[in-house]
Amino acid sequence: MAKLRYTRDQMEELILRQLDHMEALGDQNRLLRKHNELLEKKVQKLKEQLSGKKKPKHYVTTYPRKSEKWAPITLAADQQVKKGII
Repeated sequence: MAKLRYTRDQMEELILRQLDHMEALGDQNRLLRKHNELLEKKVQKLKEQLSGKKKPKHYVTTYPRKSEKWAPITLAADQQVKKGII
């Protein structure tokens, strides 16, 4: 394999170009981190807004005695029991 030979000026130019690229990548990395932080804050605010609007649904269920079969009682059936229909 042939050895590559560079002059001092060529090596300085190569190293300075690599340094510029590394600085540009560092700037992009900082911008992406800032962007990510802003997105996380926005998502958190949206979660808080959505959780405040919706009320949790409460499902009424009963567990049977050992001798009975399990049967969930819905709200409509529970109201009918209270009225004496069932």
